[in-house]
Parts: sequence; structure tokens; C-alpha cells
Amino acid sequence: MGPIPRFNVYTLSVPYRDELREFSYFDDRKFFSFADQDPIDFPFRVVFTLLIALVPAQQVMWTDDFGGDVRHADLSVGIHQLLRPFQ
Repeated sequence: MGPIPRFNVYTLSVPYRDELREFSYFDDRKFFSFADQDPIDFPFRVVFTLLIALVPAQQVMWTDDFGGDVRHADLSVGIHQLLRPFQ
């Protein structure tokens, strides 16, 4: 098997109501990760807003876990259209 790979991980804490929600960004692999907790549209709003602002032309894919189905997200449709499946 071999050693477990190391990741460059950055943690982003975003205030939501009376708590902080944490997001992890794995720089080596170029993906965000966050806990599955209600309301589910909040983490997608944060991630999609960051992506639209920073890399609007980048191809985006998302999955519900590491073994889940991969889905594509077209950032050009805007945040409201992107969030429609999560509301």
C-alpha cells in the first residue's frame, strides 16, 4: 500500500447564525469539503460563491461523498440556479 499522502489543507470558518461552519480546502487536490448538516444550501452557497468570484471559467464537479456520483456544476448559470437542487 504505502504511506498515506499528505495534503495541504486550509480551514475556512464562516459564521452562520450563532455558530461557525467549517470548510476544508485541499490545495493539492483542488477540492472543498464540508460536513453534511442543515441547511444544506448554506455550504453550497459559500463554495459556489467563492468559485464564481475566483475561478468563474473553471470546470466544477461535486459529489456527496468520496464514493458518490460525480455531478457537474456550470458556474455561468449564477448562484440562484446553482442552488436550486439544494433548496
